[in-house]
This record gives sequence, C-alpha cells and structure tokens, in this order.
Amino acid sequence: MTTVRKEKTTKGIWDALAKCHVDQGLVNKIFLMQKFFMSQMGPTDTMEVHLNKLTTMVDELEAIEAIVSDEVKVMVHLISLPNSYQNLITTLETLWLVDRTSDVSTRLLNEELMKREKGESQEGEEVAIRMTRRSNSRCGKDWSKNICTYCKDEVIG
Repeated sequence: MTTVRKEKTTKGIWDALAKCHVDQGLVNKIFLMQKFFMSQMGPTDTMEVHLNKLTTMVDELEAIEAIVSDEVKVMVHLISLPNSYQNLITTLETLWLVDRTSDVSTRLLNEELMKREKGESQEGEEVAIRMTRRSNSRCGKDWSKNICTYCKDEVIG
C-alpha cells in the first residue's frame, strides 16, 4: 500500500503497481518471448483454451513493453498447432488468408468445431478444408461461375 498511497488517480495507482510488480528486464522479455514462440497446443487442450493461452502470453509481453506484431502473432498461432491442422495451415497460407490474428483464430475455432462434429480427435484423420465464400478473397475464384479467374480452371468448393 505504501507504493500507491500518494497516487491520486486510478492510472497513477495502476502505473505505480505495474512499476513494482512487472519485471521489464531483458531476461524476463527473453523468457516470455521464448515461452511464446515455443508454445504448443496440448493434446487435451481445446482450440479456445489454446488461443486464450496465446492471448495471455501476448498480453504479458505487451505489459513489459515487448512489441509483438500481428504478423508474429499469426505465425505463432499457426506453428503452435498439432499436425492434424497442417491442411488448414497450408490452405490459409496458399490463399493468403493469414492477415490478421482474429481471422486466423476464427478459422481455427471453426475447424475444431467441424472436427468435433465429425467425431475426430485433434490427432485423428485429416479432413479436407472447407473455406467460407468471401467476396474479397484473393484466391482468384469467380464464385458465380466456379472458375479461377487466374488460371481459368474449374474450382471445387
């Protein structure tokens, strides 16, 4: 209480507490970055639990003023997944649908839901990827004709 006694505003109290309790040193940044980059989805974790763990790690890094770009967040989201998500990862990379962390998180949650509905485990048989139809998709598909506007091949989906 002595550290916040002189503070008049809630921001002042918060800053004083953060200064006392958050280690912003290089060693702590390295430890948290390593923990973030090495994270893997546990065999019993749901996608929601896994994404919450990653978000918590990002919050911890940002609290010590370590900059984590959205691109880095997306990369860690994808590399932390088990092999059963490799088809989804490849599809997202191929179609350039990995712009924002929120897009990737939504697609991962949807993929897990589809797997659960089909009764598959996370390490089970891989499934063909169903992509949602987006009018602003960069894949080159003309949805009205099911033809790729780039290579003119018929697109299944």
